[in-house]
Amino acid sequence: MATAHPTPLERGPFCQSCGMPMTRADDFARGVDGYRINDYCTFCYDAGGFTEPSLTMRLMIEKCVPFMVRGGMPEPQARGLVESVLPRLRRWQQPPR
Repeated sequence: MATAHPTPLERGPFCQSCGMPMTRADDFARGVDGYRINDYCTFCYDAGGFTEPSLTMRLMIEKCVPFMVRGGMPEPQARGLVESVLPRLRRWQQPPR
């Protein structure tokens, strides 16, 4: 049975670092060669690397929550959503041991 409201992971494309939906061409990052990078947004990735390479997932959560709150989502709901989604994104996946 389909849910009435799909989760953010079902709506893509979205940044594999911050979870931002990428709907316009300008949202997508560019590689060193100038070609579009489909996995990351322009805020998280630029010219072949992360814009904040030492950023931890915890710090990314703290950066994302205020944007969602400004967009109208209550803080507890925004925090819960970000905390559940970010660990599933490519940047934050733990490498296999």
